Amino acid sequence: MIKKINYEYILYFIITLVLLLNKGNRMLIMRLIERNQLRKNIIVLKTQNRYLKKKIFFLENNTYYLERIIRNELNMIAPGEIEYRFNLNTTVTDDENIE
Repeated sequence: MIKKINYEYILYFIITLVLLLNKGNRMLIMRLIERNQLRKNIIVLKTQNRYLKKKIFFLENNTYYLERIIRNELNMIAPGEIEYRFNLNTTVTDDENIE
């Protein structure tokens, strides 16, 4: 029985070596890995596509959305609107609070 177990392990080892060292199987494994990566990329691209389709829809049909985009990206203000700017980098010390 001991010899039978050793032969089984040797047989499994030889089969594993043949499968791993076979060029066709290595290419198959590489293609499977590449396919999985491409599927992940497809999912990401589909998500981006849905986002961009929604953005296009809102740009074409919603004037308020279009106005917000123009104001934010081009830093424009509406006619008659007053723009307030605050300097957020300055800090107030205790001495300045007393005066």
